[in-house]
Amino acid sequence: MSDGTSERESTTGTGVSTVPRSHPDGHSDKTWLPPDHKSSDPSVLSRRPKRRLLGVLAALGGAGILAAVLVFAVGSSGATNGLAGRSATQVLAVTMAAATRQGSVHLAESDQPTGGGTYDVGSNRGMQTIDEGNEGKATLLVLPGIAYLKGDATFLESQVGLSVSEASAYAERWISFVPNDNSYDYQQLVAGDTLSSALSESTPSGRLTLKSERIIDGQSVVGLSGGLGSLGVSGAKGSEVLYVSTVSPYLPVEFVVSGTYAGHSGTSVVTFSDWGEPISVIAPSGATPESSISTSTS
Repeated sequence: MSDGTSERESTTGTGVSTVPRSHPDGHSDKTWLPPDHKSSDPSVLSRRPKRRLLGVLAALGGAGILAAVLVFAVGSSGATNGLAGRSATQVLAVTMAAATRQGSVHLAESDQPTGGGTYDVGSNRGMQTIDEGNEGKATLLVLPGIAYLKGDATFLESQVGLSVSEASAYAERWISFVPNDNSYDYQQLVAGDTLSSALSESTPSGRLTLKSERIIDGQSVVGLSGGLGSLGVSGAKGSEVLYVSTVSPYLPVEFVVSGTYAGHSGTSVVTFSDWGEPISVIAPSGATPESSISTSTS
């Protein structure tokens, strides 16, 4: 009996997932499913990293905590900058084309002051692990036409919106979601869980500028800097920077979102690794259809 796993293997395969995001009004934490699980409002399901950052900031409340400042070692790696002489727009086009050709990638997210997750993304399947600290942990599996979620009771209550009794009953059990579910917007649930959408969401918004060459994790990179773009949240300010390797094939290395909202500061960092490695996702057995939960509690 399979409990639903995702593993890298030597045969051809692809994987899916992306960075969790928070409620678009900055409310709550990193809510990526409706706070009210009977709601299908697609705006509530938004999961862009910058929106997640706003959730992190809002969750600070009156604590007045400032996010840790990321410090990168700056210097020369001795490698030739193969992107020298290109504009920011040209560098972006080169790295996105190169990344798309890889077919899959592993992502790791770290949010300050708390939170994060890991993701394997590809064309149409993959796995996402989510750690929301005091608000619980969960795993999301995506396969063509179906998604599976397993979370602890805390996550199911705070993030999915189940009642206390429901969360207790379905804790650490797989729940399945399909496109025709009425209580959730399935497309919003799985949105971003492909390589193409993950790359889109890692593209800085607005007018791009090139940052100076530096070293991140031993790799020579240049940064493509832009703004947060349209968040639908008044008062949110910040920046996005995509760091790209200066060595062929010029793949993304790190994506950093920094911002302020309601007097608080935060940072979300996504790192890219294991490009092109195949991913296998196994459907768990015995999953409870989401429709049966919504029907029994409606």
